[in-house]
Amino acid sequence: SSLIFSNRKLLISSTVIAILTQRLMWILNPKATVVIDRFDYIARISVFVTAFLIGYYVNKIYMAKIRENNDQIAFQKINSEFSLEIVNLNQENFDEKINKLLHTMGLFFQIDRAYIYLINHKDNTMAYSYEWCAEGIEPQIGTVKEVPITVCAWGFDQLKQNKVTSFEDVGAMPIEARAEQEQLMRQK
Repeated sequence: SSLIFSNRKLLISSTVIAILTQRLMWILNPKATVVIDRFDYIARISVFVTAFLIGYYVNKIYMAKIRENNDQIAFQKINSEFSLEIVNLNQENFDEKINKLLHTMGLFFQIDRAYIYLINHKDNTMAYSYEWCAEGIEPQIGTVKEVPITVCAWGFDQLKQNKVTSFEDVGAMPIEARAEQEQLMRQK
């Protein structure tokens, strides 16, 4: 029953108590009416340890599923909030809603910064237009004006192909993304 609790202390403590009880009985009464010798105690302890390891593994899977379900629920909540925000989007509250959406996404994904470039297809340029930064991160909005789209050619190619790109370490980006990598490193 201790396998399904979110706190592993119960699983660990019940296993330790079972082993210590066996060890105590071994010390106090190493032999009983039924002859129980060292091998029996070692066998029982081995069974408890095996049960603990199986229980620990099952508990680990259970906890991973709980985290996965909680993440899914949080993601669905954000999706519904986004839908509500977009439905109520108009010219007067556009900037406010976009900034709120960036803030929500940044917190959910636990990232340093989220931003939006607006693309001018006529001039083949993009403008750094909206930004949210985590606490302690220096904003870059206003420092980057219109830049040619070719500066982020790799990123745009990924977008055109509907590919999701995610790098926890900017240094792990592919060589084709050198321009994007240099920009992200400048932003720390």
